[in-house]
Amino acid sequence: MKLLLSVILLLTIINFAYCSFVNVQRFDGDCSSNVVTDGQFIEENFCDFDTTFSCSPDGNTIFVTEYDHRGDCKGRVQNVWNFTANTCATDRHNISMTASCVATYDIPTNALVRFDYTGQCNSTTWKNDISNVFYNTVDVCVDSKDPNNQLSFNVVCNSTTLTQQIFNSPGCNGTPSMSHTYPLESKCGWFSNSITICNN
Repeated sequence: MKLLLSVILLLTIINFAYCSFVNVQRFDGDCSSNVVTDGQFIEENFCDFDTTFSCSPDGNTIFVTEYDHRGDCKGRVQNVWNFTANTCATDRHNISMTASCVATYDIPTNALVRFDYTGQCNSTTWKNDISNVFYNTVDVCVDSKDPNNQLSFNVVCNSTTLTQQIFNSPGCNGTPSMSHTYPLESKCGWFSNSITICNN
C-alpha cells in the first residue's frame, strides 16, 4: 500500500512539474504557414492582460479563460474555451495558434524577448520568479489582416533598441513608410515587472 501511495505521489509531482508553463505560438496566416510571429511561455493561470492559460492533468487539453478587465483578470469572465494541445486553434482575434504544456520555458532565438517576473523589481534573483516569457520573432513580415488596409509590419532589434517598421504594401517590400524605435529597458509594474532583451 505504501509503495502504491509513493508511486501515486511521484506521478502527481511529475505531472505538476510537467505542466508548469503553457507554450503558445501564434502564426502569420494559418498554422500550416509555419511562420511564428510571436508566442509566449506563460505560467499556468498567470494573468496576461486579460487571459489565463491552463492545462488538463494529462497535458492534452489547453484551457483559455478571457476576462473583461485588462490587467488583473479579476473582472467578469467573457469567454472560456479549450482546444487539444499541439493542434491548430483560432483565438477571438482570429489569430491561428498552437499550444502545449511544458515543464519550463525556453529562450527563443532570433527574437525580441520580454521576461515578466513577480519578485522584487530589479532584483538579482528575477530569473527565479519568471511568470511569462513573451517574444516577437524578429525580421518576420506580418501583413495587415484588414483587407482595406494593405500594410505590413516587422520588428528588428539590437542590444539596445527595438524598431517596428511599417510598409505601405504587403510583404514588407521596399523602404518602410514609417518606423518607431524604442530603447530596450527594464520596467517595474504594479502587477509584474519585466526585462526585455534582443536575442538574435
